[in-house]
Amino acid sequence: MKKINITQQLFIPFLLAVMIYFFIPSEIYFTNIQEMTFSYSALLKGFIPNLIVLYFGLLIITFLLLYFNDKLYRIFIALISSIIFIFFINNFFFQVQVVLDGTEKINIFSMNSIINIIVNTAVLILTFFIIIKKNNIKALYPVIYIILVVQIGIYMYGYINNHNEITKISENNKLEQKNIDKYNILKLSKEQNIIYVVLDAFDHEILAEIIKDKKLDVANDFKDFIYFSNYTSLYPQTKSSGIAQFTDEIYQNEIPFKEFQEKAFSSGKSTFEQLKKQGWDNIIYPSNTIYAPNIELYSNITDGSKDMQQLNSLYDITYYKTAPLIFKNMIRGVQQYSKDNWDFAFLNILNNNVKENNNKTFLLAHLQGAHAPYVVNENFEMSKKTSQQKQAVASLKLMKKFIDKLKKEGFYDNSLIVITADHGARALRSHPILFIKPYNAENNKLITDNKALSQHTMNKILLSYAADKTYDINLLPDEENRVFYSYSNTQLGDARYLPPMIEYVVPINAADYDKYVLSSIMNTEPVGLLPVKYTLQKDTADLPKGMFDKTWIRGGAIG
Repeated sequence: MKKINITQQLFIPFLLAVMIYFFIPSEIYFTNIQEMTFSYSALLKGFIPNLIVLYFGLLIITFLLLYFNDKLYRIFIALISSIIFIFFINNFFFQVQVVLDGTEKINIFSMNSIINIIVNTAVLILTFFIIIKKNNIKALYPVIYIILVVQIGIYMYGYINNHNEITKISENNKLEQKNIDKYNILKLSKEQNIIYVVLDAFDHEILAEIIKDKKLDVANDFKDFIYFSNYTSLYPQTKSSGIAQFTDEIYQNEIPFKEFQEKAFSSGKSTFEQLKKQGWDNIIYPSNTIYAPNIELYSNITDGSKDMQQLNSLYDITYYKTAPLIFKNMIRGVQQYSKDNWDFAFLNILNNNVKENNNKTFLLAHLQGAHAPYVVNENFEMSKKTSQQKQAVASLKLMKKFIDKLKKEGFYDNSLIVITADHGARALRSHPILFIKPYNAENNKLITDNKALSQHTMNKILLSYAADKTYDINLLPDEENRVFYSYSNTQLGDARYLPPMIEYVVPINAADYDKYVLSSIMNTEPVGLLPVKYTLQKDTADLPKGMFDKTWIRGGAIG
């Protein structure tokens, strides 16, 4: 047996293992910490065992090959080394927009992809040439040490920079464990409830197609509800729309987003705060989400299943993030086809009996709904041949099951039920669905109302119904001067601001997308500088030269 070289036999396999199961997952966690609901210690507990298994597995193979076949040993070391180099290059020099929900697609025919293929191939050939042909593994040591130093530096910066947030998430998780109910979130009052269900990305146009194609008898299934067909979101993404629905605040990039979020939910005006003050219990599903960032607003915490889904998704994103561009769509396609990508957990919850709560109860459930990836058909079956419409039908059937359960167990009449979406999925993503069933409603069929409403009014509606069960939403006037803030780049990461936001004035009919009027742009370029608001006098020609040529620079966000 040859003399052991510590760097070759022990260190190279170790570097690969820590990159996959420590450095890169930690980087993803730190740069997206505002999205995370589980503690960093939970990440380490989930990943370290895999790191150990992978390391010792590589170590055993390394020593066996070293003992039995020198050529195979060098091929194996070359393979490990080239993977390290390729992962590092793709992670730091060929970054792409990585979305935590996995809905993005990479253009594998772009110039960037072609260069990526050339560079990855060159690295692979060069590494094998040096190790196999020249038998000079030592020539690669400086590069390996540089990669280690860079990874350690990035890790330390990320940890130190986010230490306070890491501590806060950990403390919140400890508080959650005290009130955790692992088996049932259905804990409602016989006196009064507000049930607010968000079906992510469920657009008005999708519903119109379902009704037109007679996929469901919506008018009968939701016969006690009022459907507001002219309801608009304020933002195109979940994170910002969550604030819009439950506070009276509108974000315009005037201060860092996180600072705005904390102020909005601690202003005393939010739905959660007002209901808590009036003795209501706030039950949130799933777990600690962006809809209620302050743990003291909760009365009950759910089972944390979303946390585990999020933790598991870091495995997927780690490989996706480091893979050559040409393989990313293939990898993401495999990762998307999972039960975690739809609402099977909530479907299973409906098998439990509703528990009676002594206090009035506000139940908020944020579900996958009609959001991509599309993995389920109309019959709640996993299917690769499904579509957005089929998954949307399944979401409405899930709501019908929920409604029937509330009726059966005596919690229907005394509940205000809202079924909505945080944003749309078509055009400007500004036209989500909104169903509202008032207390003790008895209608022969679904009522459609074309009243102009937006998420800016939702907090007022909820608190009005909480204070007076006989409140009549028909008395609420049309909302004037509705606006919609459009922005791209869906993954916010730890960016201090949202990407440049384009403000539109919404027309009388929300579905008239060609009549949305461009009003102004709230810009942040680059992240960290004060935003500048450009008011459009006539058209984009009035903007400073190069306005649309600059790319939003994220503060370390993925890709």
